[in-house]
Amino acid sequence: MTRREKTQRRREQIVEAALALLGETTLEQLTTRQIAAELDISQPALFRHFRSREAIVLAVMDHVRDQLADLAQRVLAAHDEPVAALGALARALLDHVSEHPGLPRMLFSPPPPGALRDALSGLVASQVALVAELVRQGQQRGVMSRALEPSRAARAFVGLLQAAVLHAQLAGQMRGLGGEAEPLVALWLDGVCARGRSEAPSRGAACEDAPAPQPAPALPRAPLSALDVRPSIAAGHDPLEQILARLAPLEPGDVLVLTAPFRPAPLLTLLEKRGCGVSARRLGADNAWSVDIVVGAASAIEDLVDLEPPEPLQRVLEASARLAPRAVYLARLPRVPRLLLPHLRERRLAFQLHEYADGLALLRVSRP
Repeated sequence: MTRREKTQRRREQIVEAALALLGETTLEQLTTRQIAAELDISQPALFRHFRSREAIVLAVMDHVRDQLADLAQRVLAAHDEPVAALGALARALLDHVSEHPGLPRMLFSPPPPGALRDALSGLVASQVALVAELVRQGQQRGVMSRALEPSRAARAFVGLLQAAVLHAQLAGQMRGLGGEAEPLVALWLDGVCARGRSEAPSRGAACEDAPAPQPAPALPRAPLSALDVRPSIAAGHDPLEQILARLAPLEPGDVLVLTAPFRPAPLLTLLEKRGCGVSARRLGADNAWSVDIVVGAASAIEDLVDLEPPEPLQRVLEASARLAPRAVYLARLPRVPRLLLPHLRERRLAFQLHEYADGLALLRVSRP
């Protein structure tokens, strides 16, 4: 094991130890002395890996976020029906909390305003946004009332799960918590379907037809645009609704480029289920991720990054020459192709460019 691998492993051990200790103590009472003692190391050794207690807790929240994102991605990949996905998600979340009793202590012991509270707010907001999207899918398929406001329904869903966790925690009965998922989801479904009866609707059963809420004004179409969601996430907000609003006016072959502070695994699965082509890659040393969302998976991005000049230019010109009217060609290039652009103009082709933070470029070419 290299020195870097040893350092990374020690950081992981510190995070795991802190999360385990939260099963026995509150977030406010957790100390670096306890964490160091749990690992049988000195506090100075601990601070070689993390600058402060707050940095450790932030790393714990990042770890939990990644675990929950992986869990949600597996659930979404396994279930196409929104009602089934919500039931499986509730069961998986409660099972996960049952196995990690430190998680509810973190959720129910909010820190004072600052980076920790923002991270915790973002963690909860991401769960609400995921459920809200599944509610939208249920409305589109006629299995949930169109009168629902998805975010409010999602907050009620998450609130039911939080109440079940809090009750189990106070009763000292965290084991087997996943068994509470089915009756809780049935209760929630009975409300969101507005049937006025106690039994939950069957999977695929249509809810009462109710007036749909007025949609927000559509944004203008931009065939190739960028959205940096890092400020929103840093402020504790989930950007899913903002992303969906930006995607709403786009047409097949249009692209939205996201910049995120981590790989948003559940989002990738949700967008793929919507018929989008999605690719994600890390952007250099700042740990940011770039996510290219192509509306309509038929228009895949050709990766020309590793080709030597002038081959990328030649490949773009050859592909562009074959474009039918209204067709689109997408290419990822090693840099902004300034020498190529006059050739595209001469051929009366429309094009848009995006330059990534690491210097690579995305080119969209279309024939009017």
